Amino acid sequence: MKTAYATIKGIEVMRALRKGQASSF
Repeated sequence: MKTAYATIKGIEVMRALRKGQASSF
């Protein structure tokens, strides 16, 4: 459970970072 939760959270963080970088550029 912890691993799945960490994976999902990691994907959400990466998506947020990509969106942030995209809007920055």
